[in-house]
Amino acid sequence: MTQNKTERNTPDFQSLCDIALSVAEQAGDAIQAYKAKHEITVLKKTTGTSEASQVLTEADRQAQEIIINGLKKSISEFDLGLLSEESTDDESRLRKEYFWCIDPLDGTLPFIQGHPGYAVSIALVRRDGTPIIGVVRDPVQKVSYHAILEKGAFRNGLAWQTDNLIKDKTFDLYIDTGFRKYDFCKEVISASEEFLYKNGFKNIRITQDKGAVLNAIGILESPDGGYFKFPKKTDGCGSLWDFAATACIANELGFSPIGFNNKPLALNNPETTFMNKNGAIYSNFKPFSEFVLEYFQKRK
Repeated sequence: MTQNKTERNTPDFQSLCDIALSVAEQAGDAIQAYKAKHEITVLKKTTGTSEASQVLTEADRQAQEIIINGLKKSISEFDLGLLSEESTDDESRLRKEYFWCIDPLDGTLPFIQGHPGYAVSIALVRRDGTPIIGVVRDPVQKVSYHAILEKGAFRNGLAWQTDNLIKDKTFDLYIDTGFRKYDFCKEVISASEEFLYKNGFKNIRITQDKGAVLNAIGILESPDGGYFKFPKKTDGCGSLWDFAATACIANELGFSPIGFNNKPLALNNPETTFMNKNGAIYSNFKPFSEFVLEYFQKRK
């Protein structure tokens, strides 16, 4: 029996995930090869208001080209939209049932500075903002993470188990590099530490040199951790491509990242690709998410 067009064009999420994993690894290898052979020249963009949102390198461009070329067939075959950090938003994400959401090199600042903390991030997002597929490649550690909605999360192809992590009373607090420039940074960290000590943690380990993608992954790799980006009036707080893949993976590991409206992250806002309206909170220790929400409300 001949398949009709609707059946033929229904996305096979496993196949799409396999494609995304392959191109993410290729892009990661290209980033590492570029880093080994070239002096990194920093270019500037006009998007956002933070340094992280405005820097660009040739490695970003090369990684994007590899990813888009690798996804091109799936875009045509399944009529998918496309949103990528290094391209203009054509708003196909608002017209198509699903769209690829790409950050070819998240963590450009640590990449430029010559230390780990950068990653490739690819997600497939439904038009309503639900992340369906999430793929992250750490090119330094050569580790791939992925998840498919209701199919679980995986680390290097193996089912990712977090219930066997040893609770050692250490809390991993992840802070964006740019967060340190704010006057209230020390105040927020101090308040967070006080809250965590009161909740039985003996050690708070602070990481401040990674991009948003590996900050989120770091939480998933640790027994207890937290990462947040406060809402702000100006464009920023990351963009859809900074959170779509890791939100999918986190969802499959049993906890949902939320915004400061206490709802799951809105991953397809018609008004903007930026997350500054509601910010973002990732934590596998729910009381910490509640503390951050309450703390922000008090200091508004």
